[in-house]
Amino acid sequence: MIALRAFYCPCCGARLEPPGSRKVHCAYCDAQLLAEPEFISESRPQRNEFSSRLSQNRTGRFEMSWLHQRVCEHELDLLHFEALGERYSALVYLRRCDTNGKSLAGPLPLEPLLESLRAYRDPGLAAHQALEWLCEQPQGFSHKLECAICLFDEERSRVIVYSAGCRDTIYWLSNEQASVTDLAGYQDALQRKMLAEERDNFSNQRPCQLAALDAVIIVSAGFAGRGDGPYASGTSVLVQELRELLGEDPLRLVTLAKNAFWEKRSPAAYEEDPSNSLHVVAVQARPSQLAASPTSFPLESLGTPVFELAGWSGPDDFLELLPLHDQRWVLVWASNDGLPWSSQQSDLLRSTILEVLDQQHHGDNENPRVAGRLAQERLPLTRLVLIQCFDRYRRIKYFRVNQPHPVFLAPRQGQQGSNIMAYDEGGEVTLDPGARLLFPGCPLSGQPLSMQELAEVWPGGKASALHLGLTKLWTTPPCQAALQKVLTAVVSDGVKAAPGYFLVTSRPE
Repeated sequence: MIALRAFYCPCCGARLEPPGSRKVHCAYCDAQLLAEPEFISESRPQRNEFSSRLSQNRTGRFEMSWLHQRVCEHELDLLHFEALGERYSALVYLRRCDTNGKSLAGPLPLEPLLESLRAYRDPGLAAHQALEWLCEQPQGFSHKLECAICLFDEERSRVIVYSAGCRDTIYWLSNEQASVTDLAGYQDALQRKMLAEERDNFSNQRPCQLAALDAVIIVSAGFAGRGDGPYASGTSVLVQELRELLGEDPLRLVTLAKNAFWEKRSPAAYEEDPSNSLHVVAVQARPSQLAASPTSFPLESLGTPVFELAGWSGPDDFLELLPLHDQRWVLVWASNDGLPWSSQQSDLLRSTILEVLDQQHHGDNENPRVAGRLAQERLPLTRLVLIQCFDRYRRIKYFRVNQPHPVFLAPRQGQQGSNIMAYDEGGEVTLDPGARLLFPGCPLSGQPLSMQELAEVWPGGKASALHLGLTKLWTTPPCQAALQKVLTAVVSDGVKAAPGYFLVTSRPE
């Protein structure tokens, strides 16, 4: 557990001042509370006669807010949060039940499940191992096991879900999409026969990338209406409530979700208590923090009548924007990683590029790949970027050596896709007014061409400072200032920044 970073009443969700003593009074709902460093709970239950306890846990990027309301004396289900090393953590829910859904007492296979997760990071495999362990016990296993596993990956800011028998239990609260999505699926609860069945009962759901401040919400069987007793599910109320709570602090979110369960359920269920205690958990992806003292990077600003370009070139690198015929330009950047260029080498590089791209009757004067390959033959180049600008058509063609492909940035936040035609060493794209190309200066796995693809390989994923910065980059029209923000975000994500970053902006009409 960690100390609560904010204090909210577990009864009404009101924000409280940091308590000066253990006993706290909520002025909004008149609740009497006990405040501990790790949790806050009711000292005398005021609502529904069931005490609520609000706690928080954090591992790496993910922060868990957990509200537990004990409805029954002997709890038969289990919710457990476990850190699995530095990169992974898991939230596990287990419940034994009969064919009618009634909770049953008996051992729950938490330890074999966690042992499998630590070794293989595969929720579906862990569920299989848990079921196998139950069936190997001397008393056997002839009932059902509800099993939900959320595996959180800090490095990619994503969650991998496996769910069996836990419908309406796991939800993704997306701030980017302003939506609530069911992640649980429709797999039946685990039974002995599934170990021998030919069909696949242990596949994980597709990984879900979590943007900064997105949350995964998990509720127990008592909340979802599974179990014995004529009471209604609270999940329809939960979904409605979550849609109204986009952007809320998760500590407050779980409290208001619990209150909605009691206050907005079907009238037929008012007099019935759940057969299992209520758990509402919100696991939120925390954003990377920008560097406290941003570095001012030595950027250079260049441009054509249609395109604005900014770049970071080392003191010993070659960087020039060369004019070509027919409203064309080419930006040339070459580096030998700190080795200086002689004037003869600079002249040879310049003349080689112009020999191909500035000859009106040359068959490859629109092909920077040919120019770049010829330069490689004549000069020792560690890294090379050619960006040919066609102002008449707002077209960009590029060639790169030991540099990633560029990433397409749409003119406005929320506009998706990339129209880059990427080849082996180069590519081309038309940039509408306001659209941009970001040329990263660091190695990347794969060949990401869009923000979505970049988030899949960048440290921190969609919760990274870079992803958040790129979604808002359109609000900074000046190209050089925008690239400064990009590099600040790169450093904030723990990635070493080095020369070789370039940003191309298509100017407004």
